[in-house]
Amino acid sequence: MSTQTKINAMAVSMGIHHIVRTIDGRQVPYRRVACDSCGAIEEVRHKPNAPPSQVRQQFEAKGWRFGKRLTCPSCSKPERVQKPAVVIPVTKPTEETTVKSNKPTVAPLAIDKARPAKPREVIRIADKLDEVFAEGRFKPGWTDRRIGEELDIPAATVAKTREELGLVLKENPEITALRADIADAREIIDDLSARLERLVAA
Repeated sequence: MSTQTKINAMAVSMGIHHIVRTIDGRQVPYRRVACDSCGAIEEVRHKPNAPPSQVRQQFEAKGWRFGKRLTCPSCSKPERVQKPAVVIPVTKPTEETTVKSNKPTVAPLAIDKARPAKPREVIRIADKLDEVFAEGRFKPGWTDRRIGEELDIPAATVAKTREELGLVLKENPEITALRADIADAREIIDDLSARLERLVAA
């Protein structure tokens, strides 16, 4: 894994993302964080190879709190006024008010959503991408989906983490998936050919 990829992986695992802005025709690197509670965003200017711990300290100095949840200065402040509890009376259903539904219960469909990757998952994804991704393309047979299947992580999460690490796919994802299918088909054909030759030779 390259040094820059390691730095980006460590930063992403903390919730710190690398972005680039064009100012006066020059590309200027920034680090961005987003509050897990209210969605507030803040950015600071930093060199691409700045240690993540140094960037984190700068955000902490501004009032951000890092932990299981990343919170902005406003959400990090404890609430001084405790809101009174609202008590809602509960009435027991009677035979007249109870209505039975004849509609069947339908289980929700499972959808592969891009949930945020956990810190350890970011490192695992970065290590695997270092093996199978180079110059904007996957090696034959590899895709975000295959990495997700191997690491037991949603493919959408793998793709999102890859982009956050600065590894942008330069090829149409459909073409990449088709290349992977062709590679799998070739492996099957090679295996069948080898089995055929062994049977003929027997």
